[in-house]
Amino acid sequence: QEQTISKTEAQRISAEKVSADAKQTLSRQQLQMQELRRRLEEAELETSKYKDLTSRYQTDRLDMKKRMKEKVETIRRQDDSMAQREKNTAEMKQRIRKLEDNLEWMRKEKESMSQELSDARKQAEDDRKKLEN
Repeated sequence: QEQTISKTEAQRISAEKVSADAKQTLSRQQLQMQELRRRLEEAELETSKYKDLTSRYQTDRLDMKKRMKEKVETIRRQDDSMAQREKNTAEMKQRIRKLEDNLEWMRKEKESMSQELSDARKQAEDDRKKLEN
């Protein structure tokens, strides 16, 4: 009987040791689980930050692309406008040259007519004097 009690006592002690070991293992695993959850939360937070950064980067990139496109369009319009102004300026210079040439021709024509008129007056004066004599 005593042997059975000793055996039972040994089994109880052994069971308590196994139970204590199991509790200790469970406690360690719970701590590990908490640590893993904490690290998972940190990783999720980091991932969220990177997603946010990526999203902002893409938005900024699209905005910059849009602004660049608008600037290119503005420059193209300015180039077109400048080309038109240069064309208009060239046309105006050509018209001014033609008007200057025409003015010079008119001055010469006026000078020639003035000379003819002067000659005609002198001739008329000479003819009048001859008629008086």
